[in-house]
Amino acid sequence: MSQPLKSYLIRIPQGNESRILAFEEVLMQFHESGQAGRLVLSLVASGQSIGLHFAAEEAVAELFSGLVYSAFPDVDIVESE
Repeated sequence: MSQPLKSYLIRIPQGNESRILAFEEVLMQFHESGQAGRLVLSLVASGQSIGLHFAAEEAVAELFSGLVYSAFPDVDIVESE
């Protein structure tokens, strides 16, 4: 039986648009990690701000969050409902 998914929001500060290509590397590293589990991604836009919402099982969320922080240390990742 699979674990329930937890939801998270990655708040991306303005000015990171030029580094957005680094996110491709995050996805490649996640894929190459061989971590089994579910990861659901969606973009969120509100006014002038953008964010990334993801839902994942706890172990997957920890790995993915770590990869995101390594590429974008100034983002804020918060658990959402």
